[in-house]
Amino acid sequence: MRVPPMLDGANVWIYTANEHCNNYGYVLFEGENKKVGITAFAVAKYDGARGYYLFSCDLDWNVIGDTLHDSLQEAKECAENSSQITINWISIGIHHHEILVERFKNKEYGIEELLSRLNTALMPDPPITENLNRLLDLDNDLEIILYTHSDSEQYQLAVNVLDAFIDFFTEKSLS
Repeated sequence: MRVPPMLDGANVWIYTANEHCNNYGYVLFEGENKKVGITAFAVAKYDGARGYYLFSCDLDWNVIGDTLHDSLQEAKECAENSSQITINWISIGIHHHEILVERFKNKEYGIEELLSRLNTALMPDPPITENLNRLLDLDNDLEIILYTHSDSEQYQLAVNVLDAFIDFFTEKSLS
């Protein structure tokens, strides 16, 4: 099962594969006297919030435990230190940005909200890469559309820019 883009209302940034054979420990529910196995971890961030949550998940991606950390790296280290096995992290990558674009296209929010969400989508201190440069270009393009075009023109122009952005990352991931 693929990781959902959000867990408990927080945007997922990185995660582990979720497989029955994973044994990252368990969560004990004392009131129910029940142990639930941790088969995956995910690190997520709530919109506008500081800090990153390390979610312990069951096989169906239900969050069965969480801890709050100051940084993405700190959350990763917490999972790695608490587990007896090596953890291979998977980045949500372009998948998260595709979700933002779809929400914009569905008119769940406007360009200003999209800009805000894209800005919070950048991980702290990301390395300067072609992908980051493209994301910064997208941010600039959307700001130009927002401040130089009428409301009636903004939506279609932004959709065109966003489609080009997603096409760029899709090509990069296939090559």
